[in-house]
Amino acid sequence: MINKNLTANKRNRLSYSFNFILLSAVLIASAFFSSAAYCAPSPADSEEVSSEARDAFLSNAEFEKAKSVIDNFLKALLAGDKSYERYTTPEVGEECIGNFYMVDKYIIKNYKRTLSVNNYGEAACVYEGGDETVRQEFNLIKNSDGELKINSISEKRYIKMNENRRKCYLNTRAVYKTASLLQVLYENMQLPSMVDFELLKSKKLLNEPVSCPSNGTISIAIDKNNDSQNNEVIARCSIHGDFFELYKLDDKLSMDYDKYNLKIDKDEEAILNRIGGELYKAFVKLQPVEDAFYAQYEKQNTSEMFRLLNQALTVDKRLGNMYITLIRAFRAAGNEKSAREIYDMAIKVYPEWEELKNVLNEKQAALDGGDDIED
Repeated sequence: MINKNLTANKRNRLSYSFNFILLSAVLIASAFFSSAAYCAPSPADSEEVSSEARDAFLSNAEFEKAKSVIDNFLKALLAGDKSYERYTTPEVGEECIGNFYMVDKYIIKNYKRTLSVNNYGEAACVYEGGDETVRQEFNLIKNSDGELKINSISEKRYIKMNENRRKCYLNTRAVYKTASLLQVLYENMQLPSMVDFELLKSKKLLNEPVSCPSNGTISIAIDKNNDSQNNEVIARCSIHGDFFELYKLDDKLSMDYDKYNLKIDKDEEAILNRIGGELYKAFVKLQPVEDAFYAQYEKQNTSEMFRLLNQALTVDKRLGNMYITLIRAFRAAGNEKSAREIYDMAIKVYPEWEELKNVLNEKQAALDGGDDIED
């Protein structure tokens, strides 16, 4: 799903949304403002390590040795084995090394790097190449034997991002938007085991595939969303990764991230107009109705929700969680008859959807709408 952190009253929305203002806010909160998103120890341990790290323990004569530890660590990453472990503490494990946001082997291999370190063991690596400037931070400690080890690595940040990378991310984000509709098209509201461009084309969500300007391969895969534990479709490039990197431009985001996101949306719109299929464009027209539907849900107005549902049905019957939301709203208002009517309508569209089959058996106390919904 695109919107991962909806409020409790919005968790049952359709499994797609074209409002990236919320997405951007989530990404900025999690990826930008938390620039200490290190692959590091647990919070309790981190506080202890941070406190210790503030005690200066490196002499000026040890700076070059510290830089060498980081440089050798980066070289070891390119070897493809676990030789990097000799330069790290156990806190920098395989999960960290496999994280593209922290370890980008293409950048490590192809960009020139400059390392700096202070006597607190705080180090920075600036990568320059391909008309880009990228910054990454490391924290070093001395173990009981007096050996310097890398104890944490930060996510990389772009001081400057080249145009090819940005175009690639716009392409992958556009595909992500079209693919986010897939779930509502299946009778069990589940994604298929494999997703590719041909499937999106066959479902009329995509007219044509997208490509990477740097000759990377853009592919589509199904990932587990760590926030919701649901499966979702993600598009990523073999060189550039996925589009979340768009939100790692520190300077532009800190100056005015709303303006930055509006620019992204505008540039992406031209791509979606070109690649978006017939069904995708139909659902775009449905978006204002969906927004109004959930606005009425927050006002606990079932009659207006029902009117908007019928309006949405003129576009497509595959309305996903709009059905369940209205059923629960009717039940919370004590209108079991109308809830059953919506259920009978929905089960014809989604005959294999287990959550829908269970919705009429839910206890009233567990319903999301409360007891004060208007009928």
